[in-house]
Amino acid sequence: MATEQSTSPADAPQFSSEEMETEELTLESGAKITIGRPKGSAAAKQQVEAAKKDNAEVMYSHGPSFTLPMNWQAGSEGFTDSDCKSRTGISQWGVQVGGLVFKYQIWFVTDQTYDYQFQDQSNQWYDCDVWLKGAHYVDYNSAQISRIYVDDPSLASAG
Repeated sequence: MATEQSTSPADAPQFSSEEMETEELTLESGAKITIGRPKGSAAAKQQVEAAKKDNAEVMYSHGPSFTLPMNWQAGSEGFTDSDCKSRTGISQWGVQVGGLVFKYQIWFVTDQTYDYQFQDQSNQWYDCDVWLKGAHYVDYNSAQISRIYVDDPSLASAG
């Protein structure tokens, strides 16, 4: 998977509270994260969950499962190549450094509704389920951020 990297934040989406809804989670490790999704994501999730109650065949995400090494470096951002975009739905990404509460933010723009997971070099996974297409982010702290993997495990266990 090739990604074009730059260190300029000029291409990064602007995450305003008017356009995003946030969810704070505590991971099994005890670490806290904040997930940002487009407004309306919680309602979209409820619609999918209601449909799943009526029909067990309804899936939360679609497409083939995947695990890809992305080589996203802290302080970088860029666009994915066409192969990566067709496999993951992610067209643009960034790993920002610095913040008051969280040291890192992974952000991405997708046109798919996958259940994304990001893994850092410490083997910690950060989930971001996507219910609406668009820009999303995960704020987190990590001791080792030099490697990022993206994964959609939802179908691997569903079939």
